[in-house]
Amino acid sequence: MEKQTALNQKESDLNQLSKQLQTLQEDFAKSEANHLQNSQQHLQKQAQLELKVMDLMQKNRELTASGQEHRFSNSTVREDSCGTGHACPLCGSMFRNLADLQIHVESCVS
Repeated sequence: MEKQTALNQKESDLNQLSKQLQTLQEDFAKSEANHLQNSQQHLQKQAQLELKVMDLMQKNRELTASGQEHRFSNSTVREDSCGTGHACPLCGSMFRNLADLQIHVESCVS
């Protein structure tokens, strides 16, 4: 009878361990699924940020190119950025843009 009781106890312990193992496996599966979902969300966010960075870099290049094109495209017609105008080096007359000053200087006989 004592052997039967010990056997029953061991069987009960084995059932308990099996239930604990099953619970641990289920918890592990849930944890792994959450980890995979978080990793996927992180990768998607990273990809979105990389696309945004590339877009901003492209816009920066376009603005830089546009600024350089404007600066070098027709410098004789460009107006004075200070708003003071351009002075004739011969007579001191003021002109709003370089083109007008150039025309004046060609005929200025101060």
